[in-house]
Amino acid sequence: MNNKRIVVALGRNAFGETFPEQQTNVKKAACAIADLVEAKYQVVITHSNGPQVGMIQTAMTEFARLNPDDRTVAPMSVCGAMSEGYIGYDLQNAIREELLNRGIYKTVSTIITQVRVDPFDIAFSEPSKIIGRYMTKEEAEAETLNMLNIYNKFFHDYLAIPSIVGRKTEKEKFAGAEYTYTVEALMYNGVALQSGTSHFFGQKFSKAYDIKYLNRENKLDYPYQTSWGVSTRMMGALIMVHSDDYGLVLPPRIAPNKVVIIPISNDLEVMSMANDYLDKLKKEGIEAYIDDSEKSPGYKFAEAEVLGIPVRIEIGKRDLENNVITLVRRDTREKREVFTNTDIVHDVKILLEDIQRDMYDRALRRREEMTYTCTDIEDFKDIINNHPGFVKAMWCGDTACEEKIKEIRGCKSRCIPFEEEHLSDKCIVCGREAKHLVIWGIQY
Repeated sequence: MNNKRIVVALGRNAFGETFPEQQTNVKKAACAIADLVEAKYQVVITHSNGPQVGMIQTAMTEFARLNPDDRTVAPMSVCGAMSEGYIGYDLQNAIREELLNRGIYKTVSTIITQVRVDPFDIAFSEPSKIIGRYMTKEEAEAETLNMLNIYNKFFHDYLAIPSIVGRKTEKEKFAGAEYTYTVEALMYNGVALQSGTSHFFGQKFSKAYDIKYLNRENKLDYPYQTSWGVSTRMMGALIMVHSDDYGLVLPPRIAPNKVVIIPISNDLEVMSMANDYLDKLKKEGIEAYIDDSEKSPGYKFAEAEVLGIPVRIEIGKRDLENNVITLVRRDTREKREVFTNTDIVHDVKILLEDIQRDMYDRALRRREEMTYTCTDIEDFKDIINNHPGFVKAMWCGDTACEEKIKEIRGCKSRCIPFEEEHLSDKCIVCGREAKHLVIWGIQY
């Protein structure tokens, strides 16, 4: 039986449900596996990881819930890889220890694999165990709102885009959803963009497709489902809110390169200064690079602007003779000379924060200037036809009135904002009692 290979499959409950149980059980498994090695078998071990995946996914999700500002939920695939890693680690240690105790010096290795799941596996229709987190209706609804808040915070803190959050009307919500939350942004030209949505499906889809799970009472039930995500629309919003005729304008917090250093010549003193600044910036975690290509300085300046790099440092031989360099902001194209003995890292950090804040403030002022309030349908038509932007107007809740608004250049309801104002008692279309303030606008 020399060099024969055997595969050992450790079943779903082989390791137990907790870390202590796993520590105990892997030692038992290690003894049996060591027997096979001692019998001259090459041993390959595969194992179930359902309980472990569920434990990791639940823990990561709960951690993200308690720390929404800087933690996110880990996908099931990642949780699967993590479980393979730590199960493999425990098995490897236990087997290695058992082999050494027997005077057997063999290599024990752990390999992380990818699992291909058959979507037509009959097990999906007859679930037998819980993997991962499951939520009550109330928890699922809270998750729907939580994801919307994450979007909104990211738009504000990182993309420097002021957004409006609210609930879609019945007509504009995702088909099949009980309700849809949305993040709405206004582009530079006054056109609205639905930049991110979070949907609460309830049990509609799970019942339609007969999807069930074992609930806390160990009974089969239909799950409450949510759906949320952002896509290329968000990148489109970033471009259309901030960019200008010269190219991209990127907020510093999301710019892959925050600083470009452009030597005006390849003079040794100039290059030495450029490399010194680069080292200082990188040591402080500021992404930067030197454009030492053979292109002309003007070409380099234009290229940096097209790429949207927030800060440009220009270093010329004549400038160094005067002990100065030039800092250039991408957002305003403003130039400022600073002395060469200045704390460049300090100056750049302040400048980056100024740019981030100013970009948001400008976008907010622009949105406020392009947000109108209407109580008269004729004024509404005039604004939509001649001054695109957001329009606040009261609505009765009738889809027929919503359709009437749509006849005006395809104008649609963007959302019912969470912070509703009371502009009047009457619907702007029919004059009946108003139920909601609605943000309206022309959309992409």
